[in-house]
Amino acid sequence: IERLSSEDSRWKFALDGAGHGMWDWNAKTNEVHFSTQWKKMLGFKENEIGNSLEEWSNRMHPEDSAMVQSQINRHFSGEDEIYISEHRVMHKDGEYRWILDRGKVVSRDSEGNPLRVVGTHTDITERKKAEAALRESEEKYRILLEESKDPIFSFNKGGQYTYVNRAFAAGLGLGMQPMGVIGKTMWDMFPKKEADMRYAALSQVFE
Repeated sequence: IERLSSEDSRWKFALDGAGHGMWDWNAKTNEVHFSTQWKKMLGFKENEIGNSLEEWSNRMHPEDSAMVQSQINRHFSGEDEIYISEHRVMHKDGEYRWILDRGKVVSRDSEGNPLRVVGTHTDITERKKAEAALRESEEKYRILLEESKDPIFSFNKGGQYTYVNRAFAAGLGLGMQPMGVIGKTMWDMFPKKEADMRYAALSQVFE
């Protein structure tokens, strides 16, 4: 594999110090230099990871492989300026860690085929856990709103409904469903005089 220049070495040092693992891939031989931080991120010591692409690909979650390969191909073909993906890689302890993987072809042969690709790994496991917890919380909140017997709605300054629950839609009669209300205005749903009164009262919220 091509030796790192002094400039590359400084870049590697800075990335490792910031907690990012670095990889340097010879796309012709599939030899890869994995930085110390890259190995540490997955729980391995310096001498426990070799220099082959399989050290990474064999640890990737099987469900993520096709997506990752697609992203790599898009970058190699020039469709995407950089390669970027979020995928799971197995830690030494047997658990998967979520990784933000970014890379870029830095040299190509005369026919445009990638020769050298460099990039970084960043552990985003905690962020992914937080996102999952937020989705769970939002789902519980959505269920509470949907199952509430009280009419609940939201609207914008134009008097357009942006959300209504089933109780609100049912109160309108005619078998109205929530999706049939969202996007409509108060004037679409009520006589003008009533809509004017409703909007006048509710618009005070904005003020």
